[in-house]
Amino acid sequence: MRNARLGLCLAISLVANGCGPCGPASLVSGSLAKPEAEKLANAYFDHFRAKNYDACLQLYSPDFWKSAPKAQWQKILPNVEAELGPLKTCELTGWRAGEHVGTSGTGTRVDLTYACKHEKYDATVSFRVFTPVGGKAAIVAQNFASIGFLIE
Repeated sequence: MRNARLGLCLAISLVANGCGPCGPASLVSGSLAKPEAEKLANAYFDHFRAKNYDACLQLYSPDFWKSAPKAQWQKILPNVEAELGPLKTCELTGWRAGEHVGTSGTGTRVDLTYACKHEKYDATVSFRVFTPVGGKAAIVAQNFASIGFLIE
C-alpha cells in the first residue's frame, strides 16, 4: 500500500512539473508571452490608425474566423472608426496570462485590456492572444466597448 501511494505521489509530481512534450515546461511563461502579445496589439493599433484594415485582419487566428465571419469583420473595423472617430492613443490598463492545454490547442493565452482615446469617444478594447506551442501568436478574441456605439 505504501509503495502504491509513493508511486501515485511521484506520478502526480511528474505531471504537475510538466514532464513530457505537452506539459507546462514546454509552454511559454505568461510573463514571457506578454511582450509578444503587446507587440501584436501595438501592430494592430498601428494598422488601425493607418486605416489598413486588411493588415489588421492578418493578425487574427484562423480559429477566430470560425466564429466571426471575415466578411462581417471587414465591415466592423471601419465602422468602429466611423462611430468613435479616428484612433488617437491606447494605453494598456490590464493583462493576465495562463497556459492552456486541451483539445482546442496547447499554448499560452494572454488577455490584454486597453483604454483607447478616439477623436469622438473613448473605448475599452480587449484582446485574447494565443500562442500555440511551437507556433505564432495570433488574436483569437476581441471586444470593443464604448458609449459611442449607443449614442451614434
